[in-house]
This record gives sequence, structure tokens and C-alpha cells, in this order.
Amino acid sequence: PGVARTSVTLTINPAAEAPISTGDITECEEDPIQTLNANDAIVATSGQTVVWYDALTGGNVVANPILNSVSSVTYYAEGVTNNDNCPSLYRAPVKLTIDSAAEAPISSGDITECEEDPIQTLDANDAVTVPSGQSVVWYNAPIGGSVVNNPTLNTVGSVTYYAEAMSSSGACPSATRTSVVLTITGSPAAPISTGDIAECEENPIQTLNANDAITATSGHSVVW
Repeated sequence: PGVARTSVTLTINPAAEAPISTGDITECEEDPIQTLNANDAIVATSGQTVVWYDALTGGNVVANPILNSVSSVTYYAEGVTNNDNCPSLYRAPVKLTIDSAAEAPISSGDITECEEDPIQTLDANDAVTVPSGQSVVWYNAPIGGSVVNNPTLNTVGSVTYYAEAMSSSGACPSATRTSVVLTITGSPAAPISTGDIAECEENPIQTLNANDAITATSGHSVVW
């Protein structure tokens, strides 16, 4: 008699290729704060989808691998084939980091002085303070602009400089800049004397007034 046979097919489907990471994402805090997305650092193989987890193995699925606060988090990308749902043998980590911005410098106020002889030098650094560990970088504009190595004024006139703080790590600037206006006001011309006043004594005795011998520049007053 014939013997019936039953066929059994064994198939091992290939694992998905692990996603390729282009690198971790690190940015300085913005205002308003930005959102980092780990998907921006992953290249998936055609015909595969990416599933994110909160652990290198096992763990929980993460629907939105993002970061929008000052901190750091690592997500793990696993590739999955679309046809047979086979996962990759390992996961690609992506670390998202938002570093805190430096605090904007605090200004004690603009600096205004009258011209001296010889003329003095005003320094905008004398008008700002920053927390310990932070440094100050000066610019000639509130946004963009060029770095000013010496934010000073030593001529009659006015100039505005803008202080940007740099974090202690030297990586993150303050979100805003603090302005400081330096002003040296020109000294008025010295009063002009028409000469000393000398008179003989009268009876009753008269009163001499030095103002009668002085001519001041228009718009200026005289202080004796």
C-alpha cells in the first residue's frame, strides 16, 4: 500500500537591517524652546519602517522620539521589514540634548559723562554683570552683527554695544543681548571775561557782581 507524505517548509526570513544613525543631535536652548526629533538622525532601508524604543533591548515602544526641554534623552531605532515584520538584530541609538542657554547679562545702566581733559575712556564692561562661570561677548547689533573686542568710547559722542552672555561650557549663548549706551557729552566753552572790575569806594558802599564781567555761550549757564 502507498504511504502518504506531508510536506513541511521551513523558512527563515532575513532580519531587517538596522537603521543608520547620522549622529546624536545637540543644540543650545532657543526662545521659545525648540523640539528635537530623533527621526532626523536616522536613515531607514527601503522597504522597512523604523520603530523607536526607550531601551537598547526590550523596553517600551516610543511613538514620538522627541525632546523639547533642557535635558538629554536617548532613543533606540529598530528596523522592521514591511513584508514579514522581521525586526533588526540590533537598534541604533540616538541621543537628543538641549543645553541651557546662558542668562542674558544684567545692565546697571547706560554710562554718560561730561568730557574731561584729557578725554576719558568709557568701557561698557563696567555696566554689565553675568553669573559666575559665564563670559560676555560684545556685538555692534542686537541680532547678528560683528564681535566688538573693545566696547569703549573715548571721543565726544555716543555709541551702543550689545552684550551676549556665553555659558560656562562656552557652547551656548544667551537668547537675547543686553544693550549699553556710552555717551561723552562735549564740554561747553569756558565763559568769556570782559575784564576784572575795580571801583573806588562809594558812600553808601556799592556792590560789585562778577556776572557783569562774564559772557556765557548760548544755552549754557555759569556756575561760580
